[in-house]
Amino acid sequence: MKRRGSILICVLMLVVSSYMSIASTAVPFGDKFGKDLEEIIPEEQTNISWTIPFENLTKFKNRWWERFASRFGMNESELEQEWNEWQRKWQERFNETSESFKKAWKNATKNFQKMKQNHSFIGRLNYENGYCVGNFIKFLFDEGDIVDYTLIRDENVTVFDFVHISGFAPGEPETHGSVWKVKDSDTTVEIHDNPIALLKIKAVSSITIDLNLADNIFASSYKNSSNIIKIYGEIEGKIILAGNGNFTEISNDTVSISVDNEGMLLFMASPLPDVSINVNHQEEYEEKLAEAIKNGKVCARLMVQPNNETDNMIFSDANISCNTFKNKIRVILNSSGEGKVVVIDVHEDVLNLSKDIVVTLDNLTIPMAKDYDDILNIEENETAEYLVLSGANGIQVLVAIPSFSTHTIEIYASQSPAAPETGEEIKETPGFEIAMVLISLVAAIILVLSISKRRY
Repeated sequence: MKRRGSILICVLMLVVSSYMSIASTAVPFGDKFGKDLEEIIPEEQTNISWTIPFENLTKFKNRWWERFASRFGMNESELEQEWNEWQRKWQERFNETSESFKKAWKNATKNFQKMKQNHSFIGRLNYENGYCVGNFIKFLFDEGDIVDYTLIRDENVTVFDFVHISGFAPGEPETHGSVWKVKDSDTTVEIHDNPIALLKIKAVSSITIDLNLADNIFASSYKNSSNIIKIYGEIEGKIILAGNGNFTEISNDTVSISVDNEGMLLFMASPLPDVSINVNHQEEYEEKLAEAIKNGKVCARLMVQPNNETDNMIFSDANISCNTFKNKIRVILNSSGEGKVVVIDVHEDVLNLSKDIVVTLDNLTIPMAKDYDDILNIEENETAEYLVLSGANGIQVLVAIPSFSTHTIEIYASQSPAAPETGEEIKETPGFEIAMVLISLVAAIILVLSISKRRY
């Protein structure tokens, strides 16, 4: 009997140990990446009052004076009165926002730190009364101007005091997940809450854009690229002119751009290691990618996390959908024209990166490109090809498509169960692992009792 008891105790310990292992590793992705900004805000913070949202009020006020003096020809006393009225207006607007928004605005840095901890690529924007805040960016929207465009970091960095678009008369902005969008009949502005803090301005007709640089932010031309401006100082980034147009002024105060029909202006910050795939030579690859975007060689860049969290940054006329499954990604895109590249940044929790990564186009395997330069120089008469770069926090997959119509890209880990073809994400049965443990426990007890009866 002692022997039987010892065997039974050992089996119980083994089963309990297995259960504890499952419980400790089966942390759902949703628990790591809370969607609501309010989730990480301490409950005890209440009655938050308005404070000046600008990092450098004195310089911002001077910029504001320049902005209104040049547009409306006001004298000094008129400007001071208008400035005071402007501040009062924004104080009232802030006070009218919801309590959850106030907390999100005040605690934006904590949100960013959570993103760093989880190596997240995709944030979530909240917009109320002209104030917009996410996990990576915040700004004000004032009568068509983007004001105080700030990258959220451990120490926030304002990049642009003002972004002004000539003749821009937009309707009400819309916010969907990580994307904020506003437009009129000729111009569309998109802002993406992701690590590169994409600001995209696309014009149907000719427009002029003025970007007023914030304090300790500088601009300079690249030697070998007339349509890319380097942004440096407290933040690294690029201003890219894709399509028709030209830079009319580049100084340490202002970058002015004339964008012609169907042209597009982009600002992109250099991603930080903790909130990017963090691949070796990433800075070099980002430079090459910017050049390819300028030349119209990149259709889109997607950022992908589990639970179907995606951010699609589109640089040409295309419709794109992306869905994640268990160890599988499916991208469906519809466009036309010459060959272009689709760039997909995949978080480490989407695919089993210990397996070989397989990439197909329209259910057919395609060859691997030689290197980054090769994949970005796809020609219309070439064969489709792909490239995978492995980083510390995920992978970047590039797929070059020689001609566009409707295509399906699939990326999956080899030797994994086939993903469903219905477009629905695989969902685990609640309590499935616990049920299996209990079944194993009962089976083990029966086995021990059976052995004991035979011996005794």
